[in-house]
Amino acid sequence: MQEKRERKGTIWIVLSMLFLIGILVIGYLYFDSRTNMNNRITEKVQENLQLNQNLDSIVNIFEETTRAYGVLNDSLHDLRDVITTQQDRIKLLIAENRGKREIERELALLQSKIQMYEHKLDSIFLQNQKLTDENLKLSHLFESEQKRTYELTVEKEELTKKATLGAVVKAYNVTAKTYRVRGTGKEVETDKARRVDRIKICFTIGENLVISPGKKNIYIRIARPDNVVLKMGKEETNSFEYNGKSIVYSMKEIVDYQNKAHNMCVNWDKIVDGSAMKGTYQVAVFMESEQIGTTSFTLN
Repeated sequence: MQEKRERKGTIWIVLSMLFLIGILVIGYLYFDSRTNMNNRITEKVQENLQLNQNLDSIVNIFEETTRAYGVLNDSLHDLRDVITTQQDRIKLLIAENRGKREIERELALLQSKIQMYEHKLDSIFLQNQKLTDENLKLSHLFESEQKRTYELTVEKEELTKKATLGAVVKAYNVTAKTYRVRGTGKEVETDKARRVDRIKICFTIGENLVISPGKKNIYIRIARPDNVVLKMGKEETNSFEYNGKSIVYSMKEIVDYQNKAHNMCVNWDKIVDGSAMKGTYQVAVFMESEQIGTTSFTLN
């Protein structure tokens, strides 16, 4: 009986020890499993953090490129949309704790698209720069041609002006004197309107080597104080063309001009009785259709 009791006690002790060992083993396994799980969670968090950092780094490059090229980005809006969609997809994969390799493949794909984006922007920039340089060259060429054209125009105008001025003959020392003519033909100078019988106009046609020599028409106009032009007679045909208009002349002479200085005097004689008009008379001398000299005189 005693032996039987001792045997039960031994069995109980053995079972207790086995139960305790089982409890210890289960506890160890649970603790180990919990530790491994915590480690895996920590690793996953760190892995996702690293993936997010990689994504942010790639996206930052994309955003810097976008800012650097400014309005040029508008020409690649379709590719920008693809990159943005790829970026959102990667964020979703990270949030869903998808496999690292899958996410890294997507990151590599995103990076290659951004590199393609940069390359295309570089190409557009270089093309625009080339066009800008060409436009600048054309602009400079156009400005140079404009300047050259302007200079040639000015030079032509100067030459034309010189040629025009050179082609105009000048009359120098133009004088107008008034005389009373006695019965003997003797001239007595006077400035009295009631005594004047003759107006003598003298001048020197200047030397000019530009115009062609030959017979030249010389016209003299004497205008009274009331602007009426004195005439040699009553004919209405004593006129010539000046500045596109037909104007009356007082006297006409024909000279053989040989490009050298030529002195001449012409007389206008009163043909009607009565006193001349008092006041200042204007005298103009013309060669052909060009005015070459002027003077005036006053009768009292």
